[in-house]
Amino acid sequence: VSADIADTITIISSGSIASGCAVAFYNSTTFNANTFISGVSLATAITDTPLTVEIPAETKCAVFSCKTANEFHATINTKSGVIKTDDTLTSEELPAQGKKTGDCFAYIKHLMESDFEGGVIHYSIDDVAQILYDLTTNTYASAFEHPILALLKTFHENYGACITLNCFSTSTSLPDYDITLLPTTYQAEFQGVKDWLRFSFHAENSNANYNTAEILEHYNRFLTGIYKLTGDYGCVDRFARLHQFSGTLNNIISVKNIEHGIVGLLGRDVETSSSYYLDDKQEAVLWKKGKYIDLDNQIFFIRSQHRTDNYTSADSISDLEASPQQRKFIEIFNHESYMISAGSAGTSRWSDIAEWAKTKGNIANAFPMDLLM
Repeated sequence: VSADIADTITIISSGSIASGCAVAFYNSTTFNANTFISGVSLATAITDTPLTVEIPAETKCAVFSCKTANEFHATINTKSGVIKTDDTLTSEELPAQGKKTGDCFAYIKHLMESDFEGGVIHYSIDDVAQILYDLTTNTYASAFEHPILALLKTFHENYGACITLNCFSTSTSLPDYDITLLPTTYQAEFQGVKDWLRFSFHAENSNANYNTAEILEHYNRFLTGIYKLTGDYGCVDRFARLHQFSGTLNNIISVKNIEHGIVGLLGRDVETSSSYYLDDKQEAVLWKKGKYIDLDNQIFFIRSQHRTDNYTSADSISDLEASPQQRKFIEIFNHESYMISAGSAGTSRWSDIAEWAKTKGNIANAFPMDLLM
């Protein structure tokens, strides 16, 4: 466990842990005398009273060792909230749990070693169908002759913005639209801009709710369509904002454990109810800190800022100024319907936020998925 994210680790035993055990802290995941920082010797047995140990600065990994233990578990108390609780291990179960525990720590180590200096800002548009349908029914010399795509290109050129189109695969208002029928005409063009423009799965259509519906077939249809349009899975943004912030754990796992599956989810922009399968406590951490890590399932959550089709740029900037911890990941978004109705002003609120980000000096334009992979 890295000191970058954790303050203390609490060890609890429902039986007893003999004296002579220890917690050792290292500044590397390689354990030797050169990487050892300090250790805490457990002079007395741990019974039902939890032992909380402060994690020293520079710590990259903590190792707990004991001679005998009936049953114990550890809670990692992080700066963003508790990320691993109640993982009870008996002495018989320890060997079987070793790989799982190792995978979890490898995941968090990867996150902490990624470039998280300063912050990142990312923009996205939800409910995208009309743009894709227009690419199917019109013959453009360039995809960026489409007025909204042209607007996004100008916005990118002005601010270096990274933008994701969160797509519907069919549409209740466009009966002839089907994402699997997209043209191949613009493949080279989309491959050439994947460093700043990508496509992500939003839902099959506006009726989809993944708290009840199965998601995997819908996600695979999306992949088929976007690959046909772009010819490159690198054009897929695997950090998704699912429609209605819906998704059971089983559904999310099903689209995580496939090739080109999701690596993270964008959470709610309003404090009304939980995002996806998160419980109230987990959602509270996401809302307060702007991010939450489901370590057991290796899924990263980022809170969305208020949507700019409903809220002014001043509202968003005020929120970010009041909550510096949310500036690590800044998710700005609106909806396709707003972009269509607003016309050339569709990105004006984004421009205000982009200008504010420039003044901070340490907020980079990036896709969150690129920081996690």
